[in-house]
Amino acid sequence: VSLGSDLWAVVNELEKCAVQPQIEKRDVASPLRSIFEFGDLFMTAPRRALAELPKILASGQEEFSLYSYLVGYCRTLLTIQSYDERGEPVPTTQKINPFVLRKGKTLVKNIPGSELRAMLQNFFVEDYKIKTGSSTPRDSLTRILLARQW
Repeated sequence: VSLGSDLWAVVNELEKCAVQPQIEKRDVASPLRSIFEFGDLFMTAPRRALAELPKILASGQEEFSLYSYLVGYCRTLLTIQSYDERGEPVPTTQKINPFVLRKGKTLVKNIPGSELRAMLQNFFVEDYKIKTGSSTPRDSLTRILLARQW
């Protein structure tokens, strides 16, 4: 019901439900428990995230959904950081969940603003490649992580 008339999303959710019990039984999924944990890892530890990327995708996480989540998370962290640098509280008009805001304030202290801005720009460049068919979300995420580690 929460997905409305988006049949593509409904099919994806049903496929995840069908696969999830098998993954839990075999315990071959990533030690990460959620996409949110992977997002934190992606933003703070690119080498570990590079190792975990195939595992989280093998656990049933859809590539484009993961990519979209990470773009939004990067944008959210950059928003938090820009307000933090100015010494201003993040206004409620930004509609950032209070938990995400608290966690984000901790994370952005360890990520240089220039790195977050460069990462967001890389997401936009890679988004163009994905939408024009010259890349896949998996390949784009790998390139973004590789660009950050070296």
